[in-house]
Amino acid sequence: MLNFKNEKLLEEEYNLNFSERLLLEELGLLAANDLQFTFNKTDNNQANKAVFIIGRTLVVHEKLKEKPEQQLQVLVFTKIGQELLQLVNVSPKKEYLQLLATKLNRQNGLVQYASILEEFANGQVSHTPLIDVPLTEIEKEDKNKKEQAENNKT
Repeated sequence: MLNFKNEKLLEEEYNLNFSERLLLEELGLLAANDLQFTFNKTDNNQANKAVFIIGRTLVVHEKLKEKPEQQLQVLVFTKIGQELLQLVNVSPKKEYLQLLATKLNRQNGLVQYASILEEFANGQVSHTPLIDVPLTEIEKEDKNKKEQAENNKT
C-alpha cells in the first residue's frame, strides 16, 4: 500500500485513519516503519518496469529511458498481514489508481492497470489487457493548458 502522506484518499480508500493504522502496527499486521520504494535511474539503453498488485488489480509502471531516480513512501504489510489480506477481496477505486499514477510521475513513463483473473503458485498472474490509468481532472486541465500554449506559439 502506498503511503500518500497528507492525502485523504488513503483514509477513504481503505477506511484507514491514523489510529487504525497504529492499531494494525500494534497487532503486527503492518510494518511500523515508513519505507521507500525506489525506482532506479534509467539510462539511454533501457527502460525500467515495476509491477504492483493491489487486491485483484495489477498496476504496471514502465519508466522511460533517461529518467532520474524516483522514490515513493510505502506502507508494508507483514507476512501475517499479507496472509490475512488474501482473505479479503479488494479492488482499488479509480481515484486511488489515478493518484498512484500521478505519484509515479506519468512524465517518467507509462502507467497501466488490469484486473487479475488468476494467480498461479509460482507468483505469476493472468490478467485482462492492460489499459492506461485515466488522467485526473487536474492532469487533464494541465494537459489542455500545455496544448493551448503550444498552439498559441504557432
